[in-house]
Parts: sequence; structure tokens; C-alpha cells
Amino acid sequence: MNNIRKQLLKLADEVASDLMLASDEEIRSEAIEDGLDIEKEVSKVRGILEQSRFRKAQDDLKKEHIKTLVKGNVIDINEARSRIRRACEKNKDLLMAARFGEELLDEDVMDAYRQMVKHGIIQEDLNDDY
Repeated sequence: MNNIRKQLLKLADEVASDLMLASDEEIRSEAIEDGLDIEKEVSKVRGILEQSRFRKAQDDLKKEHIKTLVKGNVIDINEARSRIRRACEKNKDLLMAARFGEELLDEDVMDAYRQMVKHGIIQEDLNDDY
């Protein structure tokens, strides 16, 4: 099975290489010769590209979801975790479950971060110590 997969991938690479070397006119002529409806095929490809763009946009939104605005400052999840960790280390009265948030979901870390900023435990200025 693995050998068949390798052969198919090699064939796909060769076809892709041939397509990249062919001119638009050559591709168009071959498609017409094969009886393909060019407009229909173009429409299919556009649909695939639109779906791909949509999925990429969704992925980008998910990545942005792990960032938050705190009074005009954008902070990413790693910085939030780091600032929470430093605040807990400096203030022994603070308890942070799951090893300073390392095992917490990103959303929970960001909620904790916002609460710590709100209550003055963490300063909003990203240049501060924590």
C-alpha cells in the first residue's frame, strides 16, 4: 500500500510539473480536445479556491482568538501565560492551578489574564515587569 501511495504521489508530481510548463493555450486546447466544458471547470476551480480562502480565513480567526485586547494593548497567549506566571511567583498569595496555566485552555488563560489586569494584579502596560 505504501508503495502504491508513493507511485501515485510521483505521478501527481509529474502531472503538476507538466501543467506548470504548459501554456494557457495548450491547456485550453487539450481541455477542449478532451470534451471538457472550460467554463464549468473554471467555475469548479474557483469554488475550490473560495473554499480554501474561507478555511484559511477561519484558521486566521482561530489564531487571532488566542489574542485579546487589554485597554488598547494586544497581548498574545504566550505573553499572557508568562505575565501570569511572573505575577504568581512574585505574589505567593496567588494560586494558579495547572502549573501557572500551562495546561489551561488558551481562553481560560486569557480570562484569568483579563481578571488579573482588572484587579490590578498585573499592570496593563506591557513594558511593566508583569
